[in-house]
Amino acid sequence: MSREEPALERLAAALDELAERDAATLVAEAHIEARARVRGLLAEAIAERLLARAESELGALRGDRPPSAGGPPGANAPLRTPSALCGSPTPRAPASTATPAEPARKAEPGASGWYVYGIVEEGFQAPAVVGVDETQPLQVVCGAGLGALASRVPLNEFGEDALRAQLEDVVWLERIARRHERILESVRELRATVVPMRLFTIYESETSLVQMLTRERAYLEDALLRLSCRAEWGVKLYAQAGAAAGTDADAGEPSDGEPEGEAGPGESYMQRRRIADRRLEEAGRRADARRDHAHERLRALAVEARVNPLQPPELDDHDGTMLMNGVYLVDDDELGAFQDAVAEITAEYAQAGIDVVLTGPWPPYNFVNSSEEAGV
Repeated sequence: MSREEPALERLAAALDELAERDAATLVAEAHIEARARVRGLLAEAIAERLLARAESELGALRGDRPPSAGGPPGANAPLRTPSALCGSPTPRAPASTATPAEPARKAEPGASGWYVYGIVEEGFQAPAVVGVDETQPLQVVCGAGLGALASRVPLNEFGEDALRAQLEDVVWLERIARRHERILESVRELRATVVPMRLFTIYESETSLVQMLTRERAYLEDALLRLSCRAEWGVKLYAQAGAAAGTDADAGEPSDGEPEGEAGPGESYMQRRRIADRRLEEAGRRADARRDHAHERLRALAVEARVNPLQPPELDDHDGTMLMNGVYLVDDDELGAFQDAVAEITAEYAQAGIDVVLTGPWPPYNFVNSSEEAGV
């Protein structure tokens, strides 16, 4: 036996141990990212449902029509309007107005609807997985040259009344959100283009679903074309916990502009307060400058870009303070350059006490509509 063989075996064992440890770390980090993503989707879905309910109640107060008291709308009306179905925070143009729903009624026993996950090309073959209720297979409902990636769901669980009650069941909501995301991820893994739908986009009948595809055909075809071979990536900036945002190790102290002299206790206190306020303002300016610089640098490598509102701490797993919540639609061919830029920004900002977190790829929820550049 060569003397080199034991050394090579020890090296291989060490590498295996390192890979196993790193793999566990990567899985844990991915789990954290996925939980944050699901919580964000759930918060958005709940907010949309509450807004829809508020609009209904306000309409009743104005005398527009009586508030919904029962289950899903009529057979020719979607349970969600196309504007909610395909919307993003800054729509390119308003989608067609939904046909007013018939007076609500409770779902009949055994009645089922269509839960729609996204829009694909007509010839797409759905992967062999089950839908959100974990019993019905994923299917493609075709119409107007498009395909709706969907599965059957029981309306006694997914109808309007039932969903309103289910908003209190966080465990159920998280299970549905995770299943929704996994289905979209399975499509992405097939390198197919999908226009993602919001959570709980449900149609009572295949007829109403095909009518939507026909009505929104031009809009959806445009979205499929724009999103082809592209994915959404998120980049978040955080001021590290306990660190002043944007404070460099070699940054000078801002001067108060006044001689200290023989100041008394009261004046000394006010002087210290002024110095502290100036330090905080200066740190904020540096953090804003870094945020703007990072966004502009990444935007130049993306097809479209947005800066979304900062997430509340309860929806985030980072201990620091969020400074930027950017999302970027990136061509698959430009992904390497985009990731390199993120890595360079990460190294540059570490000394300033700023963490840079890259997440993705995600279904392009933020870019279903052609986005206008959001102000920073």
